[in-house]
Order: sequence, then C-alpha cells, then structure tokens
Amino acid sequence: MTDQGRLLPPRLRFRGGEWTPEALDGTARAWWAELRRALPDAPPLVATVLPVHPEGVALFFALCALTGTAVVTLAEDPTAWRSDPA
Repeated sequence: MTDQGRLLPPRLRFRGGEWTPEALDGTARAWWAELRRALPDAPPLVATVLPVHPEGVALFFALCALTGTAVVTLAEDPTAWRSDPA
C-alpha cells in the first residue's frame, strides 16, 4: 500500500465500539504486509470468507490493494454460496 492517492476507510461502529479510520487503515496495512509475505507474486484471483467484523473490512481493503488481483468475497454462512448456475 502506498500513501499516494491514499483514502482512509470510513469510521465504523461495531458492537458498541468504534473503529477509527486510522485504526482500520493500520489493520489493513498489517493484513497487506502479511499477504505480501504469503503471496510474493500477487495471484490473478483471491477468494476469501470475510467475517462480519471490522477485521473483515480491513482484510477487504488489504486484498483490494494487491495489484492485478481480483477479489471474490464469500459470506460466512456456506449455505449462501451457490454451487449451481443461476
């Protein structure tokens, strides 16, 4: 993640707590660093289950920052995943 053209995520309220844009950005940057270590060559596609939690929002921002990588997000409940064509 670079600071060039940097946009901060929105402030979030979750279960009575508040996540500031700076806190979400810091968490997203930590996720991004971990992703870069785990995936030195960014893949063309990544699919992941995103938890309904500010950590999930931060992970989404980090995944979207991987250059040239399309991101597929899945709900936490696997019964929501379609396994047959529409």
